[in-house]
Amino acid sequence: MAGRQRLDVTGTGSRGSEYTWSSIAIVGMLFGLAITLYFGHVPQRLGLADPMDRLSAWRGAEAGQAAAQALIVTCDPGSRLTAVATLSPRGFAPLLADNKREVLSQIRTHPGTLKLAVVDATLPDYTVIARALKNVLPVHRIIVLNASTRSQDVGPLLLDRLGSLQTKRQPVKPGTLSSALRRLLG
Repeated sequence: MAGRQRLDVTGTGSRGSEYTWSSIAIVGMLFGLAITLYFGHVPQRLGLADPMDRLSAWRGAEAGQAAAQALIVTCDPGSRLTAVATLSPRGFAPLLADNKREVLSQIRTHPGTLKLAVVDATLPDYTVIARALKNVLPVHRIIVLNASTRSQDVGPLLLDRLGSLQTKRQPVKPGTLSSALRRLLG
């Protein structure tokens, strides 16, 4: 039994029991889970609810600011897939369009929430699409894919543009997070 610590419990009788620390820890965690499920709101009863709520509200406000929509206008499935895969994890909800009718519909349906556009310059109605997008977005937020842009180049192109568009985040007030953690821990 090298490497394992054992807790020897011997009673007054002739039989003794042997328990490992890991089995005692598992039983303790299961007991704690059962108590939590039975009594319900343990953080409120222990006085931890207020700091926990403030911490989760702080994280929720940060996550809520990242939501934006990006219009992706291309008929190339590889470029479309790469654009969606690049923008979605970065907080952009993709809106897809194939032609000028769909672009105009998306612009009308989502006023004010459109923050970025990826447009294929090889589309037949590119000039109409570009003009419509310039009316709702600044030019630096419109990314144009030309005929020489391969689908594997779309991801790095978008990441480069997103890096240049990223605004400076407001710094956290000194002591705000650390004081919340201090209250939470002690």
